[in-house]
Amino acid sequence: MENIAAKAMEEIPYITGYAAVKFNGETINMAGEDTGKILNEVKSVVNSYINIYHALGEYAAGIPREILMNTTEVTLLIRLFYNHEFFQLAILKKDANLGYTRYMLHQYSKAILTGV
Repeated sequence: MENIAAKAMEEIPYITGYAAVKFNGETINMAGEDTGKILNEVKSVVNSYINIYHALGEYAAGIPREILMNTTEVTLLIRLFYNHEFFQLAILKKDANLGYTRYMLHQYSKAILTGV
């Protein structure tokens, strides 16, 4: 599989970190100086989010696709892929284009699933 994290760091403007992680905690791909530290905290948020989703009746509650956290300087965009049991984390500067980032993360998810 190509290095999706390196590709994300190159292709997404204003990104400072990227990770793709299976729901079981296994890291698929990661890049960025502080990504590992942030990812450790994000994993617990994702696990809580998944537990809440299950408590609401899973698909009856709809399929949540992302968690968005932001401050005045940093945005964390977490895209969840329930059917394939993994998520992606993008750590972005405040000027990032979320629409473009979402699009690129979707493209990278296809590459992850096909093992390209």
